Amino acid sequence: MNTTRNLARKTVGLAIHGLRPYIKALELSQGDSVSKGEFRYDISEDSGSARILRNPSPGSNTSLNGWVTVDGTERSISDWAQIGKQARLAFIALKSVKEKLRLHDDQVQFSLNVLTDEAHLTRKGELLTDYPTTIAGWAPLGHEVEVRYFESYNAAIEWNNPTAAAEVRATMERLGILRSERPGKN
Repeated sequence: MNTTRNLARKTVGLAIHGLRPYIKALELSQGDSVSKGEFRYDISEDSGSARILRNPSPGSNTSLNGWVTVDGTERSISDWAQIGKQARLAFIALKSVKEKLRLHDDQVQFSLNVLTDEAHLTRKGELLTDYPTTIAGWAPLGHEVEVRYFESYNAAIEWNNPTAAAEVRATMERLGILRSERPGKN
């Protein structure tokens, strides 16, 4: 029972990793680089499905019943989890490569858009063509980064090196591999 509950929680977590960038892509498609609270996600009570809702009157305190489902976003939680898994891994890879490139050039930025499946790096506004340009292209690279950092983290713990473990964990948190530890949670 506990394994089933953990798998369900993990699936919902991955779905959220898909829902959030989808909302950001919707906002960007409307020209909003900063959220105005027009969109939100809604996960069903049984965690079987999720959808994205749009407030017909942005900025007002419209009750949830007044929000409208965005076309094409009512999907199973596993569909959203699949989007989220790929987006999360692509994000990790993009951020990792961006950090490495910024050591030599501070003008590197990345873009990730789950609506169009685009994910790329730019330097001074120019596309870096040596790298993938899709989420699906970046996801395997993100998996490699994730595995490498988990191996380093576990090795530091195994070799009883708390300083190294803390440094690796901080990098993992910065890249989005791990969440920061919650206060009071053991």
